[in-house]
Amino acid sequence: MKRNQAITLLCLLMLPLVALAQGNKVTINVQQQALTAALRQVEQQSGYYKVNYPYEAVKDYKVTASVKNVAAHDAVRALIKGLPLASHVDGRFIYIKKAE
Repeated sequence: MKRNQAITLLCLLMLPLVALAQGNKVTINVQQQALTAALRQVEQQSGYYKVNYPYEAVKDYKVTASVKNVAAHDAVRALIKGLPLASHVDGRFIYIKKAE
């Protein structure tokens, strides 16, 4: 019985770490803003994720998007929707690259 209680307590103690690992929710509303600036906002609001991208691949795009209280990777997807770009998450990094 004590073993089960210890496991339960351990799981409860780890829950905040799981929430922290996913970062804060992001709310962003941009109108014809440089994609690089919008991605920086996502990073700042997330407090956890780092967005990596080749500057030359994204520098010329201006985006319009509005998302409220979503995960950082969902905010990035909303920002690049309709652009020839793709994203994926690896740990605490969100990578953006040209779509194949």
